[in-house]
Amino acid sequence: MPTHRPSQEKLTLIPANVRGLQTNIGDLAHSFIIPHNPDIIATVETFLNPTIPANFGHIQEYSRWHRRDRAHGTFGGIAVCFREGLAVEALEVEMDRHLEMMFYRLWTSRHDTILLCVCYRPQWQGNDPIHFLHSNIDTLLLQHSRNHLIVVGDMNQHLVVRQFENLLTEYGLSNHVNFPTHTSGSSLDPVITDLSDEVITCLPLGMVGSSDHSALLTTISTTVVRDEATARVNWLWSRGDWDSLKENLDSLVWTELLQGLCVIQKALHLHTPNLAAIKLPRPPPPLHSTRVTPHRQEQVTVPFSRTEHHLRSFLPRYGRLWNQLVYQTDLHHHASLQDFKQGVNSWLMA
Repeated sequence: MPTHRPSQEKLTLIPANVRGLQTNIGDLAHSFIIPHNPDIIATVETFLNPTIPANFGHIQEYSRWHRRDRAHGTFGGIAVCFREGLAVEALEVEMDRHLEMMFYRLWTSRHDTILLCVCYRPQWQGNDPIHFLHSNIDTLLLQHSRNHLIVVGDMNQHLVVRQFENLLTEYGLSNHVNFPTHTSGSSLDPVITDLSDEVITCLPLGMVGSSDHSALLTTISTTVVRDEATARVNWLWSRGDWDSLKENLDSLVWTELLQGLCVIQKALHLHTPNLAAIKLPRPPPPLHSTRVTPHRQEQVTVPFSRTEHHLRSFLPRYGRLWNQLVYQTDLHHHASLQDFKQGVNSWLMA
């Protein structure tokens, strides 16, 4: 059986649509869990119901399955288990009963915290699960003091492409699965995070028993990723021209949204010196082509807000709005700030 890893420098997950955990538990354990020794196993479409005992399918050195059985019918359902000793906490999140999602808080060896969401979006649920995530990600991260977000499961995102891409775009997230996960050749089982490609890898492991979905091996580095030594500029913030910064911000007499976008435009494209401190970085180049790829390098990496304080939440709020602007218009290419203001004002009023 799996052996305990004495020093954890990585976090490994195996998400899988098993299409019947009772049917495929044997193959899942012997072909996937024992060889790869994961920290977390997240299964969807378990087909379990309350008549199945709570200790069903217990795997040595792992917790019992945390289950969310479907309230009605014999399909659907989620089951998640964790390696014994893994620092994890199940979270009670209020949501409509028909939604099939489970949330957990994880601690890594770097003392970072991760919000893990396991999600199954059957086709009949439409946009409801994605709308729930879109509306609640910030609240969940703030409420539970998380540093990072991971969403795994079967989301059938090929049927809600626009809503799925909007979720990724507006929250600065990436889907790290760029290969087919279903026998049809479609990619239906994403691994969504706010992590860089340097610290996460996803590999297909093959179909679990009679399932038509491939299990995935997701590995996340929890060690510190260090840049190569390079010359850097040490900014003397105590000598910054804060009065000019305040004057620059106070001079904007437009609406709050327009002011925020003008500040981002000045920092990114007009290179206003006293706004350099709030210049958001660009996202990494995409691994594969999607509808949003042409706009990707014009967007910014959105930090998550850890507070409701208006100054600290400025960059996440307006970073997302900027990404929407870039995706829908080319106003950011205007050389004149006045032209930019007029165009954005029309866009906001549309």
